[in-house]
Amino acid sequence: MEKTPEEYQAELMRLYHTVQASAPETASSPTPAPAAVPQPSAAEPEMQQPETEPEEMPQPPDTVPETEETAPPAETVPPPQLEIDETSPEQPAIGWLQIITRSAGNARAISGVSVLVTNGTEQQLHLRHTAVTNESGETEKISLPVPAASLSLDSSETRKPYSTYDVSVYADGYYQQISEAVPVFAGTTSRQIFAMIPLPSYLQESPEPIVYQNNEPNL
Repeated sequence: MEKTPEEYQAELMRLYHTVQASAPETASSPTPAPAAVPQPSAAEPEMQQPETEPEEMPQPPDTVPETEETAPPAETVPPPQLEIDETSPEQPAIGWLQIITRSAGNARAISGVSVLVTNGTEQQLHLRHTAVTNESGETEKISLPVPAASLSLDSSETRKPYSTYDVSVYADGYYQQISEAVPVFAGTTSRQIFAMIPLPSYLQESPEPIVYQNNEPNL
């Protein structure tokens, strides 16, 4: 015969009480209290984790603008030393030559005359200067190399204390003239005067130049 739910419940309760009554009386073990969580003591400071300092990034070297105080001193270049030697008798000096052109009898100046100054030999001729006479029939002073004047003070010196130059003059309607061995001394101006001679109108060909030979000075 099936039992009703109320009957099942009553039977379960009876069985429970029967089991409780038959169990030995033992000191019941107290239920262990939950372990107390230790609280930090006020006297004990809390352990602090060491603060890790951030790694310092390498800093670029400080750039200091160069000023007059911090800039490196500029390299000083010593001035060149000039060695001045006294002029020896062998070293050349300077003399001057001026050319003057006049009409026959020195009546008037002849301008526009071409002047050529040379020295050397026919095999090795050196052109020294070219010029043209001005309205006064004169050239500027032409500077030319010559021996030192001190040569003339040495009685044992065999060299000439001057240089000689050949001077040629050219102008349309006039004879070409050449003055050979014109002496030029150091520190002085030699003036060579030419009396320009007109060409005859009947000449068909250019005549030979007129050559003058200068006598060397008797020193």
